[in-house]
Amino acid sequence: MIKVKLGKAEIGRQSLIESSASVVLKSTDVLNIHPNALVIARQDLIMVELPHGKEHSYNSILAMLKKKKQAANGTVTTVAFKDPILKAHPTPLKGSSTRGTDDENKPNFYYPYDHMLVYDAHIDFFIGGADTKIISEVVLKNTKTNEIYFDAIPTENSFKIANLPEGTYQWTYSIKYYNAIEEVSEDFQNIFQVPSEKEKKELATKVEAFKKELKDFSAQMQKVLLLEYCVENGIYHKLH
Repeated sequence: MIKVKLGKAEIGRQSLIESSASVVLKSTDVLNIHPNALVIARQDLIMVELPHGKEHSYNSILAMLKKKKQAANGTVTTVAFKDPILKAHPTPLKGSSTRGTDDENKPNFYYPYDHMLVYDAHIDFFIGGADTKIISEVVLKNTKTNEIYFDAIPTENSFKIANLPEGTYQWTYSIKYYNAIEEVSEDFQNIFQVPSEKEKKELATKVEAFKKELKDFSAQMQKVLLLEYCVENGIYHKLH
């Protein structure tokens, strides 16, 4: 089974990109991976990263899989091969250093996603893309105490906050942008949680354990898979 994580690959006339579902390779197939693309292959719990910028036959991929040991658990393969339609949120690679293209985020994109758990001391907030105009102050407050931690229109549609106390936070704002037909206005009320110190340590332990499972992959593939894992599990992870 083949999955493109970044960039583009082709099987005959069939093109595969990040949003494509995983594909079962036939014995007669030849996979052409474009330069700088990230592509993985799996057989049961065994997963390998395929070199980019070259063609791979079914048998050559099978040979690579046979040389690789089975993963300690199925967490990495489950995350890596989860098809886009089944994901609660898209992996926000656009605009991040893990991406090799200049694609922009959608105009109504925001990050952190709702209900994410944030154990990092520093949080980077992102709103929309290049065509998004923020038309109100972004107000970040603790929902229990109503204490406000940010109240401004950020430059370049992003801002940073550090060392928020434990609690639930809401950040609200309004934007406008043009789609293919008309100007669109949207209001947002986004939510995230800063857990207790004990919970932060537990989250850090989980993330570190997952990172150890990635040691055989390239640095860029590790970034992609780690971000996917965090998004799938509702854990905030920096995009840069």
